Amino acid sequence: MPRPVPAVDAPELAGYWEGVARQVLQVPQCPSCHALRWPPRGACPVCGVVEFGWAPVPAAGTLHSYAVVNRAFHPAFAGEIPYTLCVTEVAPGVRFLGRLVGVADRDIELGMPVTAEFADAGGARLVYWRPTQPGG
Repeated sequence: MPRPVPAVDAPELAGYWEGVARQVLQVPQCPSCHALRWPPRGACPVCGVVEFGWAPVPAAGTLHSYAVVNRAFHPAFAGEIPYTLCVTEVAPGVRFLGRLVGVADRDIELGMPVTAEFADAGGARLVYWRPTQPGG
């Protein structure tokens, strides 16, 4: 069974997916006050401006939260159970939901440094998060 893939053609996320295709994380940024807005919103949460551009953000951050998934909510993921979903903070107020890889459940620690890893999966490039190696 094919894996479901995100809707990479959603207009409000076009800049995000364009960045991911180039292995860059980027989010909407207000041209007036320079506030980052993630997830995308219709207007800047700081000053109300509706225009925005796309600005790169770090491809590394800290583990803010996680959950180990022990039930396949789609048959295509049944062979991957268990897997870990995570929330990674890369800048103040900018948190990405993704999949944590390369670490055993017992070794996961909130606040641990993680780095984005870009991988092609089922016709889309996705972002996974991997613990940052000490010193690197």
